[in-house]
Amino acid sequence: MKSSRTLLILAVLLLAIVAIFSRSSAQNAPLVPEVRPVVKPTRVAICDVAAVFNKYQRAKDLNEEFAQKRKVIAAEDKKRIDAIKQLEEMLKGLEPGSKIYDQKLAQMQELALKQSVWRKMQEQTAMRWHRRLTEEMYRKILAAIETVAKKQAYDLVIHREDIPIASKTTTELLNKIAQRKCLYHNPAIDITDAVLNWVNSQYAKRPK
Repeated sequence: MKSSRTLLILAVLLLAIVAIFSRSSAQNAPLVPEVRPVVKPTRVAICDVAAVFNKYQRAKDLNEEFAQKRKVIAAEDKKRIDAIKQLEEMLKGLEPGSKIYDQKLAQMQELALKQSVWRKMQEQTAMRWHRRLTEEMYRKILAAIETVAKKQAYDLVIHREDIPIASKTTTELLNKIAQRKCLYHNPAIDITDAVLNWVNSQYAKRPK
């Protein structure tokens, strides 16, 4: 029994000595500075996408092509309307209820229906064509923004709106204020011109 107590006391003393030496070693150990990862600051740029669209040569060409398509549609539509008007004038000289009158009336109504459907289909087709190419241009502009941003080591590009503040009513003014996202920027971070130059240079290289 005494031997067990003696062993227990020795064990406790040994643990105390170890604890004292460990504390002393820790206090005397040289301090190691905490290593923190270096956080790279985020570089932000701005770009006026609307300005790029307005000065993008492909957009100008597209608008001209669209205008030409609408002229062709309008010219053909005029021919169809003129044919309807001729029948309308012809009906004025015919006896209502006569066989020839009914024939010409049916012919005019058929032409009018065809003209209306044709015009609507042509306009829808032209609008789909314009929307598809506009979307294609927008994707090219986004790709150009990414290319320029990476070349200039920017991490984030924010859209800048050039919205004139002058308004006729308070409601109009408040709407413009709500639309504006970029309130201030250093001109040095504006990559609008660089993006415009890039898309125009790429468009100039297209196969002709």
